[in-house]
Amino acid sequence: RAEPAMATGWGGWALGACAFLGCVLVFTRCGGSAPAPPVGIQGADPKGTCGLEPTEDPECARPDYGSCGNACCAVVVTFGANGPAVAKALSGTLAAHGPDKSYIPARTWGPFFTLDAGGCRDLTQSTETSDQWLCQATHVTSGKHHFKDTVNAKVMATTRDGKTDVLLFSASDIAGALGDASQNYKNVAQLAKGVARRGNLTVLGERAVLGCPRQRGYAVPKRE
Repeated sequence: RAEPAMATGWGGWALGACAFLGCVLVFTRCGGSAPAPPVGIQGADPKGTCGLEPTEDPECARPDYGSCGNACCAVVVTFGANGPAVAKALSGTLAAHGPDKSYIPARTWGPFFTLDAGGCRDLTQSTETSDQWLCQATHVTSGKHHFKDTVNAKVMATTRDGKTDVLLFSASDIAGALGDASQNYKNVAQLAKGVARRGNLTVLGERAVLGCPRQRGYAVPKRE
């Protein structure tokens, strides 16, 4: 681990004195540089971010005003395919960083990291739930600030007629997000489309179960 650079001026003296006395000092040096802003993803498509420019994109017209104690969106998407086909397409989509190349799949715990690099845990052998897979990723917006949202997905049990519901949930990571320019709905809507394309699957329906209601006459606010 690299040693921190020695501070100069009063800060450096105080740190040295504190080290000599065996105490711990936390301080901010005046004139120091600000923390580096979050870094975006190289090759990301800005069309996956709401609020950069005025748009009529309906996926950028479903804001949420704090349904989860913060901006969030949960939808259930029904695919006309069995669970393994849906899970493989979902995991592969996340492993490829999603339709806008802005999703970072999470690591799952231990031996359950089985599908590929798509951040999905296999539950098919579980005796605790009938759900089949859990997946997670982080979405990073394009633009100046590169806001992060956590995206979770749950592939449910396939019905007798061969349909599979997937719960897609996105929540803003920055505290106090209000509306968030509909980014959470954008995160789940474009992910569902990407899964359908990758697996050549049919989307049979979608319903919102928390947050992100349909709105009439909503004007997408521009991100500063």
